[in-house]
Amino acid sequence: MFEMLYTKLFLKIKVVGIDAAGISAVNYLLEKNMAGINFFAFAEDISQAKTLKEHKILKSDTEKFLKEIGKADLIFIVGEKDFDVDILKDSGALIIKIPHKDNFEEFSYKFVKNFVEIFTLPGYPKIDFPRIFEVAGNFIDFAENSTPIDAMQNVIHATENFGESKKILFNVTTSAGNFSCEDADEIVNFLQRLAPNAEISFGCSIDNFIGDEAKIVLMAR
Repeated sequence: MFEMLYTKLFLKIKVVGIDAAGISAVNYLLEKNMAGINFFAFAEDISQAKTLKEHKILKSDTEKFLKEIGKADLIFIVGEKDFDVDILKDSGALIIKIPHKDNFEEFSYKFVKNFVEIFTLPGYPKIDFPRIFEVAGNFIDFAENSTPIDAMQNVIHATENFGESKKILFNVTTSAGNFSCEDADEIVNFLQRLAPNAEISFGCSIDNFIGDEAKIVLMAR
């Protein structure tokens, strides 16, 4: 099912592993057979990129890195916290740094998988890519729990500057019938209390293989 979702996707998506932690995560994602995504290792030492056959680039060769990256719609940066995304400004892509969490490889896999499922799974209302491009800013995160509300509360942790956000966008992934208008209102009201001046919008994706679980992707600018 997962591979089928990705082969339906027309966005150009690339994942860049930066240094040791990022390369480890990229190796893990490659083992998950995530079809339709290009992977890159960009590091001082790229010998750890064992499962990556192509796109292994030394940090000393930025020109080669930019040439191989080329144009993209969405680039995930995995690893180094202080990586300068400005070097990718000519790619035309939305650049998303995956926040560093415990069990980083598994978190990175779930983050990329669930972010892309926003576009590939059925649901209503749906979020289109230009809207993501508009809202994704200084805060973006992912969480999962037993209900959409619990998942949202789980994703809101030390949210520095979150209260000053002007635009907030979240997407709920759950099985059919597990996300109601009342749930949406409760989450919107919860976010409105945290960021009273924000314009809040949301989307819903249906995954009937998920059981009673709910997943949230949250973006704010």
